[in-house]
Amino acid sequence: MGRKGVLLVDDEAMALKYFSRAFAPRFTVFSAASTEEALRLLERHHEEIGVIVTDQRMPESTGVDLLKLVRKQYPHTVRILTTAYSELDLLIEAINTGAIYSFVSKPWQLNDLEETLVRALDHYESQISDHRLLEQKLDDLRAKILENRTYDVALIAAKIGHYVHNALCPVTLLIDQLLDERETRAPLSNEFLRSVNAHIHEIANTLKDLAQISMPPNAADFCSLNLAELLANSIANSEILRKEKGLRLEVEVADGAPTVFGVPMHMEKLFRFMIAEEVVSLPSDSLVKVRIQPHRGDDEPLGVTVEFEDFAPISSNTTPDSLLHPFNLRGGNPREFGVFLASSYFIARHHGGTLSARVKEDMGLVFTFFLPSQPQSSGDANEELVRVLFNSAPS
Repeated sequence: MGRKGVLLVDDEAMALKYFSRAFAPRFTVFSAASTEEALRLLERHHEEIGVIVTDQRMPESTGVDLLKLVRKQYPHTVRILTTAYSELDLLIEAINTGAIYSFVSKPWQLNDLEETLVRALDHYESQISDHRLLEQKLDDLRAKILENRTYDVALIAAKIGHYVHNALCPVTLLIDQLLDERETRAPLSNEFLRSVNAHIHEIANTLKDLAQISMPPNAADFCSLNLAELLANSIANSEILRKEKGLRLEVEVADGAPTVFGVPMHMEKLFRFMIAEEVVSLPSDSLVKVRIQPHRGDDEPLGVTVEFEDFAPISSNTTPDSLLHPFNLRGGNPREFGVFLASSYFIARHHGGTLSARVKEDMGLVFTFFLPSQPQSSGDANEELVRVLFNSAPS
């Protein structure tokens, strides 16, 4: 990207020509003969203008008034005031209001003015660089806060699920007793009770899984794992579930994917939960592509990336953030169990990994896991990031 231009605002036509002739070879020069014209130019070309130089004495307003407006609307634009009048009160006002970066008196000394413009453009570029760095830090911090919030909410949901599971036990016992009294029940009633009982058992087992998965596994249970083998086992074990819905899986395992460090039972459950999530959320006869590939990012340790990509229509109000909330129901059917993603998220986090969701532009979702090949700490918010963020401010 080339260097930004300079806007001169002066109601004297000769001053505009003199400025343009002197500095056009070095800078891109914009010129305006009034405050209104200057504001129109900034509205159209503010992304091309890094510095504004304005005369103080203007017919319809003062240069300080213009620079105050510019400061509000285009805060990174560097503001320079120029006048033939040596007015101390004027300078004090402009400085105190933050309206100006520098002051240049008329008649201009071209060498001095050129040096001022160069410094002003350097200052503009420094501001923009600092602003981008701060925005990146803010984005990182927002992501970390969201990740921790998701974890906390999911943990609460797991505890609630534990109590719901316990509360369902007497209900299942009662239904079992009613089913045993076959001579007093009609066949239709028995069939209904069996259906209710199976559904309650399924809910109870799912909530029990969530409560167990929410707790970090024992360090002694960790070992090196081949994710491709665990995925194959999970696919085989979920065959009946997939056939009921007609879910088709296409698996792609890239060469060179390393082993990961984890608990075999938990990792296999991660794949089982993700397959179950797609089964309950997608229409019949849907396709899901699963990809396992090596990950060698600059900021993350060596590991494996696992993607689950589907192609079904999604609600317009679906967001990546909402997908990871416990008990979220992608398909909108209250009989579905919206805890599979929360359980998968727990497993990834307890293994030092991450889970993210992306809404595709055309249709469908992509869930991406990163799992390290070496032991990692799941950690909390980056304290150094917080320290840098709150000790930094744009110029």
